[in-house]
Amino acid sequence: MRKNILGLWAIIAKSVPMVVIIRLDRIIQFLFLDSPIKSWNDRRDSTDVLVNDCHCEHPKGAWQSHLERPDCFASLAMTILIVGFLLISPIIAGAATDDYVIGDGDSLQISVWGSPELSGSNITVRPDGKITLPNVGDVTASGFTPEDLSKKLAEKLETVVKQPIVTVTVTGITNNKVYVFGGGVEQSAQGATYSGVYFLPGRTTLLKFLCRLGNLRNADLKRTYIVRNEKRLDVDIYNLFVKGDLSKDIFLKAEDIIYMPDNELNKIYVMGAVSQPKYLFYREGIRILDAILESGGFTKFAKENDVLVLRNTSKDPKQMQTINVKVKDFMKEGDVSQNITLMPGDLVVVKESIF
Repeated sequence: MRKNILGLWAIIAKSVPMVVIIRLDRIIQFLFLDSPIKSWNDRRDSTDVLVNDCHCEHPKGAWQSHLERPDCFASLAMTILIVGFLLISPIIAGAATDDYVIGDGDSLQISVWGSPELSGSNITVRPDGKITLPNVGDVTASGFTPEDLSKKLAEKLETVVKQPIVTVTVTGITNNKVYVFGGGVEQSAQGATYSGVYFLPGRTTLLKFLCRLGNLRNADLKRTYIVRNEKRLDVDIYNLFVKGDLSKDIFLKAEDIIYMPDNELNKIYVMGAVSQPKYLFYREGIRILDAILESGGFTKFAKENDVLVLRNTSKDPKQMQTINVKVKDFMKEGDVSQNITLMPGDLVVVKESIF
């Protein structure tokens, strides 16, 4: 870190005014080279020194007077820009390191400038993760970015070529694959969705990949998660795919694992005096009238004011809460309190009258 800062300092010294260099020197010592400031008074004294370095006729420490002077303001503004660059450059550099990682089966083109006999094309990374080059032998390629592999090969070629310049280009990608499994994906291709290995043609977001899977009605997206490098990612897949919250979208990476459990816990069963007894998948905001109408409505023998909702409110399946609902009062008299919201796992029973 110190070496990089001093190198940048030498470049800046040739192109900016001396007053800025004086102030910048103070800031670099303040931020990187000196010991940490221990008190607020020390910090205040240090900032006063930065203003006093202007060497103008204004009283020392008078911030407003210094900023009203054009030359002082310009030099201070330039100083802030340079320091801002120093602070954000590590962040930019870190973001740029998110490059493609070479994997087994990938095809590479390796060019050594000025030495075509050491170059090669259509070099395939073997299952053991290595490649073979003339005068170098076996070199591990899997797990490296093209830039890192270029540096590694350059170091190995220094015994053969003076100051070698090596370029690695990925010409064929087979490592960019993700894995999908779980009870929420169908086991055949007929429904478009199936568990297995998916090859990504390039940089692909999670949303675009889910759209490729097609029918996800059998998957519980609230319990779906992604594993990357043996760690579970904090991604709200339900809000992304169902509610369209694009802020939850992420880029997938090679070797990501997507687990999609089945939707069994979200079933709502409707039975009794309805035309088509069935189960429905829970969705946010579904109410008891929705469930009854989607089951074909009441039969002519239904006791419309005697509908039961059995709800499991504990881990013990034997302890069920019973909710009595008068659906007829809602439909005939507009009592909206009777149109209750259903929950995953609810059992709706419409009682039947004798006559």
